[in-house]
Amino acid sequence: MLTDKAVGQGYLNTGIKSFLSLKWYYPLSEVAGEYTCEAVGEDDYKICYFLLKNLKRKKKESVSMQSDVDTLKNALLNTNVLLNSTIQEFETLKSRINVSKHSYFKISDVYNGKRYYLSQYERIANMAASMATCILYGGYLAEIDDGDEFSFIKGFVRKSRGIRLILVGGNDEETEGTWMFEHSKKKVDNFFIQSDRKSRDYNCLFLFDKQRWYATDHSYYLNNEDWITRFLYEIPENK
Repeated sequence: MLTDKAVGQGYLNTGIKSFLSLKWYYPLSEVAGEYTCEAVGEDDYKICYFLLKNLKRKKKESVSMQSDVDTLKNALLNTNVLLNSTIQEFETLKSRINVSKHSYFKISDVYNGKRYYLSQYERIANMAASMATCILYGGYLAEIDDGDEFSFIKGFVRKSRGIRLILVGGNDEETEGTWMFEHSKKKVDNFFIQSDRKSRDYNCLFLFDKQRWYATDHSYYLNNEDWITRFLYEIPENK
């Protein structure tokens, strides 16, 4: 006998149609699958015996497949937990950076697809430290391309009182008198540079309040406690 819930039947005859059948009442999902009936003779017991062999084999395959499915489910669950944890850590880091950015800088409105960030606390200028800070926040020292952008920046920086010098993008370290932007590698249009002292020691551009915020050149490191100095960087943003 197969089981008390599975009954095999069959009839073999060379002259008329033959059949093999298995009726299985309330099978467990663990052994669900496809089955093969093989007739080896006219004896019903033999037919049932071979049906029983196939049932046992399929059940083992089903159990093995279920184990593989369970393993895959656990792997996917662990991956999902790790992904959610990583997303949470990323959102936390992004939030901290955003809070830090709003605490450390004054922020302009959007202009032509970008915002400008004006530092608030240092009284000295350090080109390397300023550039590193810009990169940390996803930006670069402001690159002034035309008169409209220059007018927008002047209107923005004038809202902050007491500042004398503002470091922006552009240096002539490679060729004296030829100013190049550090980020885009484009040549600087000299329209906003009012004084260029042609000194090998003065390779950075600073917007200068005494020149109506037109630029002057100075050294990479400027330490003058009487002259409040800031730096201005930009980040591509649309809102």
